Amino acid sequence: MRVGFNPHKDQIQQADDYFHQVILPVYIPSFEGYFKDSFAILKYCIESLWRTVHAKTYITIVNNGSCETVVNYLNELLAAQKIHELLHTSNIGKMNAVLKGLSGNDFPLVTIADSDVMFLPDWQMATYAVFENFPKAGAVCPTPSSRSYKTYTANVLWDYFWSRKLHFTAVKNPEGLKAFGHSVGNENFYNRYQLEKYLTLTQGNTKAVIGAGHYLATYRSEIFKNRLPKHTKYRLGGTSERDI
Repeated sequence: MRVGFNPHKDQIQQADDYFHQVILPVYIPSFEGYFKDSFAILKYCIESLWRTVHAKTYITIVNNGSCETVVNYLNELLAAQKIHELLHTSNIGKMNAVLKGLSGNDFPLVTIADSDVMFLPDWQMATYAVFENFPKAGAVCPTPSSRSYKTYTANVLWDYFWSRKLHFTAVKNPEGLKAFGHSVGNENFYNRYQLEKYLTLTQGNTKAVIGAGHYLATYRSEIFKNRLPKHTKYRLGGTSERDI
């Protein structure tokens, strides 16, 4: 039985310098079939993340029931202090894993990314520029999506429908959109009209594409406060992302 008074009781948590959390849920149960190249891709993903984030970024990885080789690799990353937080679970599903990554933390910005994302230089700075110039923006994705301008964007369309700031703009990199479609196994992911134009909102010298993909997005954490469910019943897909 413990004796005495715990010296840490009733002590306020000390603030740290981190203000941007990145959460990567990882599920690689084997190296067969669909997951054949997943381990190598995961390593590229994490290395690109290290190379592109600033020092005030807090990296959380949630192992969602991966095989022993992946578990050992992730443990080594934590031991080497290359990541800040590592959570191990059984296969509870992607969004439930994300909920665990959010729990117990309080950062102004939270990025949720798939574990096959290649992070490019200055992605954080470009994201911050959108948040700074569009104070009502709740989520920012570094890659444009001309398909999703009507997905959870009703507030933007309502506020700016009659404004000259909202207009269709020529797509800067249609080949990039085609490459994304190829990466998800759908060469026709974007139709020819979506490869030509996307809907943009302009504020000063900053132009943002309306609509964001969900494979990589940064959120203002305030949109999660008092709104997150404890869990979702789907492991992947279904209504899991809408639930959260």
